[in-house]
This record gives sequence, structure tokens and C-alpha cells, in this order.
Amino acid sequence: MNNLNTTYFSIGNLTLKKVDLDNKSHLELLQKLLLENNEFSGFIKPILTSGHVRQGEGINSFHYVVSLEDINVGYVYISSLDSFQRVSLNYVIESSFRGNQYGKLLLTEISEFLFQRDNRINEIELYIENSNRHSKRVALDVGFKKQGLFHYRIDRSLFFHDEIKKF
Repeated sequence: MNNLNTTYFSIGNLTLKKVDLDNKSHLELLQKLLLENNEFSGFIKPILTSGHVRQGEGINSFHYVVSLEDINVGYVYISSLDSFQRVSLNYVIESSFRGNQYGKLLLTEISEFLFQRDNRINEIELYIENSNRHSKRVALDVGFKKQGLFHYRIDRSLFFHDEIKKF
């Protein structure tokens, strides 16, 4: 996907940096997220167990630490474009930063970034655990539509033409 294979990029107020296990602050964030025992344990545990991050073309995934003003506030996983012109996006905000609109900011800005950078993307999909009521509310506020028990989607036309609460 265009521009996702770079080491870092800025989207609005946020900076996404490829996960680097040699970076102490990245490692600390991933360890903290793993200890929170959330639905992201499945993404984070293999990274920490193997000691390396597989990402880029042909790997079908991109792993980033999300920063705001050089403070690591979360993690995002972006899948490569699938045959339906869809990417999957999974994110987590570290618990001490929740409730500060960072999830909403991230979803809004990364959705806009992905749609603007790659015209092949028609849809962005989120997988949200049914018990995660805060993430479900954030997704709906940003314009994602519920598509099943755990799936939320936004398509290009909805994002650019509906009234979405943007920052």
C-alpha cells in the first residue's frame, strides 16, 4: 500500500512509527499493552515472543506505535489491501490515555489518510469485541457502520460525503 512501508509518517496531530523493538519506548508500550490483557494481546504477543516485527509488502500487515507530541499513546495494526479493496484496522490506546479522544482522533485521521493515499481502498474494517462499548461508540461517532456482531465498516463514499464528526 502506498506510503505505509515508510518508517514513520504524520497524519494530522498524530505520528505513526513502525514498531521497533530496539526502541525502548516502543518495547515498554507493547509490554504495557500486553499486560493489560486486552484483545490486542493476539497481535502483540507474537511480536514480543519472536523478538522481531514482520511487516511490509507480502506480509499483509503493518504495525505502528501511535504518538502525540512525542508521547506514545497507542498501537495500530493495518492489514494490506485484500481482494475486496478493503483494509482492516485494529488499534488500542494505552489505558492511561483513554478518555482523551485519542481513539476518535486516530480513527478519523487514519481513515482519511488511507482513503486519500490509496485510491484502491474502498473500505476500512474494524473488529471490535462486543464488550468494548467505548470503542464501538468511537467507531460509530467517526462514521463506521455496524456490519455484524464484531465488524464495523466505513467506505470511501460514506467517509467523504456523510457528516462525520471530525476534529
